[in-house]
Amino acid sequence: MVAVCVAISGICCVIDLIIKSKVDDNTIQPQNLKMLPIEIKKAHNAGFAMNLREDKPHVVRCVSCVAMIMALLYQMFLLGCQKRTAEKISGALALGGALSNFYDRMTRGYVVDYISVKTKYKKASSVVFNIADVCILLGSVGLLLFRKGKKD
Repeated sequence: MVAVCVAISGICCVIDLIIKSKVDDNTIQPQNLKMLPIEIKKAHNAGFAMNLREDKPHVVRCVSCVAMIMALLYQMFLLGCQKRTAEKISGALALGGALSNFYDRMTRGYVVDYISVKTKYKKASSVVFNIADVCILLGSVGLLLFRKGKKD
């Protein structure tokens, strides 16, 4: 199970970093994907979600570092537990996305976002994210849904 989780985290991280690199160096150009409500466009996010605190890059980096360490420690804890397979996979997914965004933030000083969903709502259409963000979201939801010792 450890190897599977490491593979999931690594694949999520590497695929996202490759796409980010191609978007950032303009190898992948902004475009609308035919028959899908998805648009590829480049955005640099120097803050937290939605550029929150982009004016305080040192705070963003410090908080990102602490969050990354906590996510890594929690995943290590999960991998040491018996069973809890769905929770381990969810944690691996979230960790892979977090690693990609953390790497971006530490090396570039910003996270490269590149996916936008076209809707009739202007504010929703202006949100740009990346595969790492999707992995973090899905993994976090999975961790909440599958956590051991839920209070019903």
